[in-house]
Amino acid sequence: MAVARSSVVMLGTDDTTGVTIATTATSADTEVDVLGNNTSLGYGNVFVKYTGTAAAGTLDVEVHHHRITAQDYKDQIPVELKRTFVPINGTEKLLVFRMIPLSRFMSVTVKNNAIGASVTNVFVGIELFAVS
Repeated sequence: MAVARSSVVMLGTDDTTGVTIATTATSADTEVDVLGNNTSLGYGNVFVKYTGTAAAGTLDVEVHHHRITAQDYKDQIPVELKRTFVPINGTEKLLVFRMIPLSRFMSVTVKNNAIGASVTNVFVGIELFAVS
């Protein structure tokens, strides 16, 4: 048995280059092969980093598990895999989820409910601990 630690990008490119999400818009729900094989299991910490221009409204983060590729369960997301927080006027990096179980294929969405402002450089990453 081996334990491997790595990083996985779910949204954006890296900590300094993310995506822009307009007011009342939701990020693209892109599937990522988190574990890379069918014989590993994993847990991870999920981080969000963004730059906001308004401190009103909310940002909603959801983690989607996929049973197999292209089959997520958006209508059955447990409440512990949803987070809502109020954005700040500035840049913020948050630990959104701590040591959640990960499936091989996953995706993430971020909805911007901020009032009248886009959020820029939105990045979502996972610090992955895989056991194989």
